Amino acid sequence: MIKWEQRFSVENVQIDGEHKHLIELLNIVHDLSIRAEDGEDIYDEMEVAIEGLRDYTVEHFRNEEEIFDRTDYMDKDVHKFQHKLFIKKIESIDLQKADNMQGEFLKKLTKELIDWVINHVLIVDKGYVDYINK
Repeated sequence: MIKWEQRFSVENVQIDGEHKHLIELLNIVHDLSIRAEDGEDIYDEMEVAIEGLRDYTVEHFRNEEEIFDRTDYMDKDVHKFQHKLFIKKIESIDLQKADNMQGEFLKKLTKELIDWVINHVLIVDKGYVDYINK
């Protein structure tokens, strides 16, 4: 589980709001992993949660990249490439394989996604703060 902290802020109301929503979606996946580890069959909910996370992530990255394109942010191409890699990762999730081991699958996936998002926001996204907030 992850909670929004002020250290995640990029000092942009729109992007901070989108990051907060991404955290909410990650927490839904985390909660599903706990239920699955307790033996509950959450396959349908898992499918909806992962699709929702994917769709919102694509929307968020598009919004962020539109902001980059209006600025002189020097690392925008590298940043966009990282976005593409993350989207590929989410799109490559094979839920059929996860059906028989939902808890283990979601626990591992949740950790990977949360780690990626935290590192991305704290390191990569912080690199554009001065450019988008001029």
